[in-house]
Amino acid sequence: LALALRGLSEDALHPYNNAAVRGDALLLRRRIGAFYRENIPGRVRFDLPQGSYRLRIDVIDPSQELWRRAYGQVKVLATSWYVDELELALQRIEEVVAEQPGFAPAYALRSQIHLTIGSHGGAPLDQVNPARQSAERAMVLAPDAWESLTAAANVAALLDWDWHKAELLYARAEFASRPGAVPHRKLGWMVRKSLDGNAPHVSVAAHGDGLTSLQFRKTAGGGTEEIQAKNTHADIIQLERKGLTYAMRVAKFGQPFVTEQVANIDLGDEVYVGLFVCSHDAATLETATFRDVRLVVPAPESNVPYQGYLGSTVEVLEVATGNREVVFTSPKSLQAPNWQKDGKSLLYNSEGLMYKLNLATRQATALPTGEVKNNNNDHVISFDGKMLGLSSEVAALGGSVVYTV
Repeated sequence: LALALRGLSEDALHPYNNAAVRGDALLLRRRIGAFYRENIPGRVRFDLPQGSYRLRIDVIDPSQELWRRAYGQVKVLATSWYVDELELALQRIEEVVAEQPGFAPAYALRSQIHLTIGSHGGAPLDQVNPARQSAERAMVLAPDAWESLTAAANVAALLDWDWHKAELLYARAEFASRPGAVPHRKLGWMVRKSLDGNAPHVSVAAHGDGLTSLQFRKTAGGGTEEIQAKNTHADIIQLERKGLTYAMRVAKFGQPFVTEQVANIDLGDEVYVGLFVCSHDAATLETATFRDVRLVVPAPESNVPYQGYLGSTVEVLEVATGNREVVFTSPKSLQAPNWQKDGKSLLYNSEGLMYKLNLATRQATALPTGEVKNNNNDHVISFDGKMLGLSSEVAALGGSVVYTV
């Protein structure tokens, strides 16, 4: 703030040109929330968006009501990628709603915050209902306002997805003890029309004796049929639904998948999906471990690569065991992560810039590459870890140019 008041240029506020800005960037972000946590009637709003090089400083009219100034602060926090700042934004917006229950933009912003927390916080389904309720309230208060319409459209895009078209369930699974009391004990994925005991269902069942099968009941009260896999002792289990066809893909780690499928099973658009463990003996309690559990919605067939980005997940895979860990997510396209020599961070490119992802803090920071800011996913680290080779698009030169940094 002092630098800005001295009239320095934007370039002087660039983190790579000014050590003070570079060192205090995170602190400046935290100060956004501090204004109202401490009830300080501040006049300044800081905005340092994730991935940005520029610090924007807005002056807030101190004569405005406290709730309106708080709403301005929340609009900045709501653009954050950090869950703690998003949760602070949610706390602040609740205060605004309590003060001004008829202010539609506050409900629309609350809906956006819920969806963003779900996207970055790892539990999106927990945020769907509060996001929908907030969007619906905004539409009641101001049905023609762009904030209300945007909030409703964002929620509808999530809820109106054609879930019946395609989805994929994935997990690593194994029993806690070997052998078990009953050889026919089983675990796996299950998709059911309802929670009634005789409801139609499709399941992938891995049994204690090694048998793995696709089991299904087509009609309520009907018998359960089975298609046995050609392999045994599977510990990676997938179940995919596409239209009325369900496909099982199973494998023992390190071996190829084996696929079986069944068609013309209509469980409806809305189904119950879950993991299950069955001991096959009412007097026996079985325990199983599930990990790397995923519910994946594939890209729509209309999606155009390199135009319709769906977001990115950075994972670390341990080759020997197959263990996978999600270390970073983003709504943007992140490409070509490379290990740095120290094994503590990854380098990747996104939207023309290079980023360093700290695996301990799970935070990404932009790397200074000077004027080379149109980088693609072709980059390489030197053997000593000190240099980068970058491929960057330069329109004036007719294509990609290789740089060393």
